Amino acid sequence: MCPTRGPTVPRRRPAVVRPDQLERRLRERLDALGPAPRAELLHVLRLPDFDRADAIGSYWGNPKSPNFAELLIDLRGGSDGSGRCRSACCGKPNGVARGRARIVSGMDRPLQVPSGMTLETDVAPTVWVDESLMPLRASGEGALVGEIIPTGFEAYARILHPASRRVGDRFEPITWSELARTRGKTIHPEVQLKALLGDEFRHSAPWGELPEEDSIPEPLRAPLVDTLRRFTARDDRCWCCIWEGYGLWFGGVALTRVDADSPAAMRQRRREAERRAERERAILEAIPKASIMGGMRECLVFTGSIDAILGLEIGGWSRTPNWWWPDDRAWIVVSELDAPSTYVGGSAELVRAIFEEPNLEAVPSDPTHRFDWDGDRINAPEGP
Repeated sequence: MCPTRGPTVPRRRPAVVRPDQLERRLRERLDALGPAPRAELLHVLRLPDFDRADAIGSYWGNPKSPNFAELLIDLRGGSDGSGRCRSACCGKPNGVARGRARIVSGMDRPLQVPSGMTLETDVAPTVWVDESLMPLRASGEGALVGEIIPTGFEAYARILHPASRRVGDRFEPITWSELARTRGKTIHPEVQLKALLGDEFRHSAPWGELPEEDSIPEPLRAPLVDTLRRFTARDDRCWCCIWEGYGLWFGGVALTRVDADSPAAMRQRRREAERRAERERAILEAIPKASIMGGMRECLVFTGSIDAILGLEIGGWSRTPNWWWPDDRAWIVVSELDAPSTYVGGSAELVRAIFEEPNLEAVPSDPTHRFDWDGDRINAPEGP
């Protein structure tokens, strides 16, 4: 289901708008979507580069959904891949006029290796992760923490990513504890936002934004890294597994709209982009990868010092690896896709240190705990 076509907007020279104003406008457009279109939007934004471009082109060519395509294009210009706008770059490309879609590809660049990292082609040292996971349970049984983080560690912690409260034209972090307290709910090891927020989880939260998913938020990275480095002798060499599907490894495909494009020129650019995309897809497929969660997650493997993780970027977007650990395997950190929290396995002393770090909100965890959105049986005892 997609939004229907809106009123025609006259073409005019774009006015100069501040980044915060552009961000607010994009947020308003996102807030106007219902649950189904918003879910489809997030799905398209997470597709690999050319697949995403092809999907947007299909929406643009449908007379019922050009506004939906336009929103996807604008978000792709300033999104972190999760549908959340980043104010530093949420405007349209300079000089772009309203018109037909055009594919502009930066696909001649090589695969982008994060700064301070080395791409590893021998992925044998990552096999232990998948071998130490619990088997995936059947759909409907609920996912367990041990399906994403290796078993066998002395203790586990779950770091809760903060949400963001809108205060005027800025945002400030809000902890899960505060979300729970103001709603009469309870913080516990299996707490889930779906149970804490109710309808606010299904629809746009009027007070701000939900937590960042599948990556540790930037304000939490330094406190966590400073804690972790005290519990390993190999902070100079960490193994990092990053999901291949983020679609940013070659710089990406950008879509712009210009009135001067002829159909023949558009077709030619599309053919060129398709050829480059196929070459890059072949390059990506040829790189050995870590196979995690029974092959559900295929990840590129990198090594680098623990400090490189603080400033890690992929295609210009700041993020952290999905799985990472030091060479001595003293601990492991896991940020699974679509998860607003990060799990750490290590010694009991490390877990206590995480609990004592004032800049981290964390709760105890265990491989047998529920991991899925419906796993909170305290705040939502009636079930989903």
